[in-house]
Amino acid sequence: MKIFTGNFANLKKYQQAGLFPISIAISARYFTGATYRPLNPKRDFLMDSEEFYVPKFQKILSELSPEKVISDLSILSNGNNIVLLCHEGEGVFCHRQLVANRMKNSF
Repeated sequence: MKIFTGNFANLKKYQQAGLFPISIAISARYFTGATYRPLNPKRDFLMDSEEFYVPKFQKILSELSPEKVISDLSILSNGNNIVLLCHEGEGVFCHRQLVANRMKNSF
């Protein structure tokens, strides 16, 4: 299983590429697919600057078992390649970048 990150605006493109979409956003009004809440940021620090947001979210990630995250995502996608989705566009800071870095380094 390969894991990619992206945003909801490109959902159709990811589906056409054969990727299984999984939301890691706090909310996604029009997305009715799979969600994986352990990778959600917390609402109470969404308005923080990147300087304060990053350590708070990294703490959340550090408390997750890499094996469980991979296992859960594999079960959700039936072993298919996935794309973890959030709202921010490409090139804009988003927690999915932190997730991707964490996965690359320890998941």
